[in-house]
Amino acid sequence: MNSSQTGNIEQAKIILNLIGTPFNDSTNSVSSDLNDLYTIAQKNKIGLLFLESLSQKNIINGLQEELTIQRKSYSDQRETTARVSKVLNMIQCKHVIIKSSFPFPAVPNDVDVLILGDDEEFNAAIKHMQNNNYELMQISPLETFMHDGRSGQHVNLMIKEAFDADIYKEVGASHIVYMDKKKLIDHISEETINGAKVTVFKPAVEMALSIFHSIFPERIYTLLLHFYILHTIKQMNSSDIEEFMLTCNDHKISNAVLTALRITEKIQEICFGESPDKVTKLREAFGKKIPIEISRIPHQYPMKLILNSFLSKSGDLAFTCSALRQAISMINPKMVRYLISEYTKRKNRDTY
Repeated sequence: MNSSQTGNIEQAKIILNLIGTPFNDSTNSVSSDLNDLYTIAQKNKIGLLFLESLSQKNIINGLQEELTIQRKSYSDQRETTARVSKVLNMIQCKHVIIKSSFPFPAVPNDVDVLILGDDEEFNAAIKHMQNNNYELMQISPLETFMHDGRSGQHVNLMIKEAFDADIYKEVGASHIVYMDKKKLIDHISEETINGAKVTVFKPAVEMALSIFHSIFPERIYTLLLHFYILHTIKQMNSSDIEEFMLTCNDHKISNAVLTALRITEKIQEICFGESPDKVTKLREAFGKKIPIEISRIPHQYPMKLILNSFLSKSGDLAFTCSALRQAISMINPKMVRYLISEYTKRKNRDTY
């Protein structure tokens, strides 16, 4: 492990101890450079959570302006969540907000929305959003990227903004469907955000979805996912745990979840000396503990583990059919170039 890798782990340890977790108390002082720590926190998608912790401890120092910016992004994104829900509710379009709502202050890249109905309902949703000032920015096989035109022009397609929304036809990426939405319809709950009723998946399902999404297509385990897993597990009762395990088994993602839980456990051991019993017991329900080397956080999943997660889904009909569609699409040279480009980009990046 080289010095920069060691430094990253040590700084991540400082960040986690400074913030604390649902299972661990926070520390009240820090000797490292706050700007360096903030850079790592930002790469891990927990910039706002980090800055809020500094503010609470009155050690925000020169990062007050960043905190103001992050709070504005958080507020804007919550408004986007509320507005998308209001617009879709106008036409009684069944949908859920996914990978966008957390039990702590966080600013993901954009707001993700899954349309639960068929293709006709999906197309009607897109058209209705366009009629309500949403600009269609980009179309992929399973998702349509839109921007709230009321906030002004979208500057850079490569950079997601707080007023952006990805509207998903299925739970997946490219042509690959990794969770069958038809099996998830009975696992929905409701939240109120900025006065709007917002439908989301129950925590057990949302955690399963978020974990697999981190493996495919993102390929990266971040501290945002780490905190989300810890917060969710902390609140789980026996019924929630059973729902989580049944969801993982039903969608053939148990191997993927085991990989993520092993990383969660390892990071807790590195940063706090031990893993919470509740995390360890949940991991034990999926499989044994194995040695894991984590040299950096965000942590890139090894390709071997990604492939293993895919092979485990061979008995999943929705996944298998979508994999065939993916294979057929690769007859098109343009699609092949796109997939190679995405693979290279995701392989070499240190965040998303």
